[in-house]
Amino acid sequence: MDTKPFRKSVSRKIIALLLAGIVAMAIAVPMAMSDDVGTSATVNNLAPDVAITTISPDPATPSCTVTVSGTLSDPNGIDDVSTLTYVVKKPDSTTYTSGSATVAASWSFDFDLGSDADAGTWTVEVTATDAGSLSDTDSKTFNVSEVIAFSIDFNETNYGSIAPGSASTVSGDTTMETVGPAPPVKPTIKNEGNTVMDVQMSITDGASNPEPLFEGNTAATVGSVGPQTLTSTASTFDVNIAKGDTAKIDTTLSVPTGTLPGDYAGTLTITAVSG
Repeated sequence: MDTKPFRKSVSRKIIALLLAGIVAMAIAVPMAMSDDVGTSATVNNLAPDVAITTISPDPATPSCTVTVSGTLSDPNGIDDVSTLTYVVKKPDSTTYTSGSATVAASWSFDFDLGSDADAGTWTVEVTATDAGSLSDTDSKTFNVSEVIAFSIDFNETNYGSIAPGSASTVSGDTTMETVGPAPPVKPTIKNEGNTVMDVQMSITDGASNPEPLFEGNTAATVGSVGPQTLTSTASTFDVNIAKGDTAKIDTTLSVPTGTLPGDYAGTLTITAVSG
C-alpha cells in the first residue's frame, strides 16, 4: 500500500492547524489604548524657623563692634523666606538700631556700639518672614560693661591769701570750660562714662607745709551734696551724675586761728565710682 499520499495529507493538516493557531493568537492580542487623568494637590505654607546662636563679644564695651550669628530654615525651602530683619534694644527697651541681614541658612550681621553705649543688658531680636507673610522671631541678650570715666575743667585750686580765723571759697558751676586754674575757672566735673556715677574726694597736705592745713579744714560740695569735710580718707558724694551730665564742685578752706604763716600746698584727689 502506498502511504505517501496519506503523509502529505497529514502534513497539510498540521500546517493548516498551526497557521490557524497563529491567526487565533494574533486576534487575541488587544490593541494599545491611553487616556489622560488630571491630578491636584495643595502644599501648605509653613512658617520659617530662625535662631540666634551667638553674640560676640559678650560682655561688650562701648565703641566696639558686635557680631550676631544664627541659623535659618523653612519647611518650604530657604527660597521661601523673603526677609530677615533685626532690632537691637538698649537696657531701657528703646531701639538702638535696626536693619536687614542676608537671607541664608547661616547668617550674621554686625553693628557698632557708640562710645556712650549704656551699661546693662541689651536685647537682639531677629525675625524671618516668608512669602506668605508667616514669620518667626528669636531673641537673645548680651551685656555691655560699665565704664567709669570723668573729666574736670580745673587743674589747680587757689584760695589766695587768707587770714587766720577766715575762710576762702572757690565756687564751681555746671559749664565745662577750657582746663585751667580755679579761679578764674569755676570747677566742674562731667560724667564721660556709660553709667550713673558718684564722686569721691580726699585731700592731703604737702610735705613742705609749715604745718597741716588742708586736711580737716577743707569742705566740699558736689552738685547739691555736701558740704563734707575732706581728709586723707575719701569721702563719697552720692550725687548720681547721669552719663554726659555735669555737676559743680564748690570747696572752702577755713584757716584756723593760730595757723603759722607761710605758703601751703596740697593735693585734691577726685575719683569717680559707680552710682
